[in-house]
Amino acid sequence: MTVKLILVHWEDAITPTDGWTDITELKSELADCVSVGFLVEENDKTITIVSHVSGDEDGTDIDGSLVLDKTWIKERQDLSISYTPDKDVGRLVGRWLDGSLVVDKAKNKLKRKIDAESSRFK
Repeated sequence: MTVKLILVHWEDAITPTDGWTDITELKSELADCVSVGFLVEENDKTITIVSHVSGDEDGTDIDGSLVLDKTWIKERQDLSISYTPDKDVGRLVGRWLDGSLVVDKAKNKLKRKIDAESSRFK
């Protein structure tokens, strides 16, 4: 799986009033937004990006997740970066997405439990 870094220019709903407001002062506009992140899921209706990824062979943690309805998107661009982190972030996110990381974690947990049980009876 290839993990993409993308920039998304999108519109969002706003609450244009703060308390009671004369109706003639109401402005019907949307918030103009720009977000950058790793594309971790996409379907016919939505895309999901995350801004922060951390982890190792035992797990992947994410923060700054955003699910966007595709109809809100004005423009979307794939980004390329010349910097390569020490960790293969694409591989970490890919393993998390395809489920292999979850399976590996479950196997390791079960092995530790079995090892602990067998050492108890020695």
